[in-house]
Amino acid sequence: MRIFALLLLTAAPAFADTIEAPGAVTAVTLYPAGATVTRTVSFSAPAGIHEIIIPGLPRDTRAEALRIRAPEGVTVGAVSLATGRQPATTEQTSPEVQAAKAEVERLELVVEERRRAIAAIGARTEAARARVAFLQSLATTQAQQAGTLPSAEALRALAALVGEEVRGAREEELAANAETAAAMRAMQPEVEALARAQAALAALTVPQAAGAPALVLNLQTGGGEVALEVDALAGEAGWTPVYDLRLTRNPDRLAVARGVSVWQATGEDWRGIALTLSTARPSEQSAPSVLYPELRAIYPEPPPMDYSRAPAAAPQMGGMAAPPAAEADMAYYTGFSVDMQGTVFNHRFGNSVDIRSGADNLRLTMDEQVVEVELRAEAVPMLDATAYLVATLTNTTGQPLLPGPATLYAEGALVGGTGLALIPPQGEATIGFGAIDGLRLTRTVPSRRQGEEGIITTGNRIEEVAEIRVENLTGESWPLRVIDRIPYSQQDDLTITTLATPPATRRDPEGQRGLMEWDFDLAPGAERVIRLETRIAWPRGMLLR
Repeated sequence: MRIFALLLLTAAPAFADTIEAPGAVTAVTLYPAGATVTRTVSFSAPAGIHEIIIPGLPRDTRAEALRIRAPEGVTVGAVSLATGRQPATTEQTSPEVQAAKAEVERLELVVEERRRAIAAIGARTEAARARVAFLQSLATTQAQQAGTLPSAEALRALAALVGEEVRGAREEELAANAETAAAMRAMQPEVEALARAQAALAALTVPQAAGAPALVLNLQTGGGEVALEVDALAGEAGWTPVYDLRLTRNPDRLAVARGVSVWQATGEDWRGIALTLSTARPSEQSAPSVLYPELRAIYPEPPPMDYSRAPAAAPQMGGMAAPPAAEADMAYYTGFSVDMQGTVFNHRFGNSVDIRSGADNLRLTMDEQVVEVELRAEAVPMLDATAYLVATLTNTTGQPLLPGPATLYAEGALVGGTGLALIPPQGEATIGFGAIDGLRLTRTVPSRRQGEEGIITTGNRIEEVAEIRVENLTGESWPLRVIDRIPYSQQDDLTITTLATPPATRRDPEGQRGLMEWDFDLAPGAERVIRLETRIAWPRGMLLR
């Protein structure tokens, strides 16, 4: 046992000293959910083995995610994340904090000197008031001691003496009050400067929250200045793309202004950081889901139940109904997931950024690019009374446009907002840019015949004629797409025939059964009528729903 203890004492490192070196966040890689926070820790240490304490880490810091980079000639040994008591340290204060503290102390001395000067002026005011009170009481006392009324000459002399002295005292009091007011005004800029200096110091020295962890590490250095970089994962942070889509016509072009909204609630402010936005999702699924095989089996059909022999009630077990029989096999349910596909993009900002914890939802501008766009008017007469301006854009930026909110502008006017879905490079998206009030729509049903009126019919035939009318009351020609629907069937006994005049340009577009589309140009002042004749037939004795 003694030998083992001796070996432990011999193997323990001999620390030259223990140094507390607060780090500063200098760079952040922000993901849609989470962030990698890089803090730089600088200190001076002599040659030897040292214990370095880096306090004030965010409370959700995970030890397994910490990574430390040391310069050449510095060897990092054991590393731990301490949340309890910490050893006594030699504090290493950054030059910025030292300068801020010095400025606060200087201004505190200046303000204190000003306040002492104002207090001295106030003492002169009190002295003048006391002098007036003394003179007034002295005159009263002398009159009482005489026992008789003094002569007129004596009264005039006493009044003149007291009046002269009181006047002088009052003038001194007024002068002192004026000096006090001037001194207060002169001190105000220094009081405001002190408040700003205290705020600047507080911003640099965010107090460590109770229970905030500290990083404790052992390192060996040859002496001199040492700069370490510590990477840690933070969960309470993220970014969301935001877009301004600005549409102009003649020529038709769509400018996509990309930006991001960033936030963080790690418990510490990030000031002057180098910000990188990454499309990676380290907190989400990184591998494909596991698909389990599905086992199916067949069993003999049970014989029909003879209700004449069925018991009046199900057997009871202790007042509870008997449980149903278990199924022979249960299929695994794995759910579903949506994975980000494609290359990870990193967007680095050239200027430093400030993001305060829990206080800022900061919007940053990235760039603006012009993409290919095709414009048309789109009409749904069954639901709308006017057509809408629709743009089909092609993503020619070379990068995916990530999902996010978009604000829409047409010819410089704000027309609304939408949620932009993921658009991969060379992918397409269709976006509406507001109503075209001069393109009017009507849809009427002038003729409808059926076997019986009602929602559920018992006849075997329905014949319907619908008319769609589109009027162009604008002063320009529009490429127009009209969309309407017709019923469709998936049963052989339910037959549906439709005659469209003019014929539809497309039926069942993109696999959407029962939809029809007409594409045509509509000149100013022109009108177009579309006629739909639909016949539905089914066997008697069946219900149509």
